Amino acid sequence: MMVNHKVHGTRAIYEFLTKESLSNICIVIVRYFGGILLGAGLLSRTYLKAFKEASMICTKEELYNLIEYSFNIDYSNIDRANNIINEFVKLKKIVNVSIEYNDKICFKVLIKEAEITGFKEKIYEL
Repeated sequence: MMVNHKVHGTRAIYEFLTKESLSNICIVIVRYFGGILLGAGLLSRTYLKAFKEASMICTKEELYNLIEYSFNIDYSNIDRANNIINEFVKLKKIVNVSIEYNDKICFKVLIKEAEITGFKEKIYEL
């Protein structure tokens, strides 16, 4: 992250970003001089207040790594496999599922990296 701390208010905004774990963000603060000298302290607080108010109305999304995981099952286990997959989908741990029907059923899922171990354990139980 590139921050120019010589510009008033950027250090406070940077600290706020760090504290809130915000990234992938662009901040543009435009100030038209209206003839009133705010001073460095008040100007910094004003910039920070403007940023905090803007960040409150923005949509925030968590970024995470996805892993494609494939597995094959017998037709006799399809209901149990669907139940496991639906459980993970409801909890937003799996974001995509594709199914191919051949001599066995092949599932391909896009799953959050942090959830892959728990998912594999449940699938191995089949």
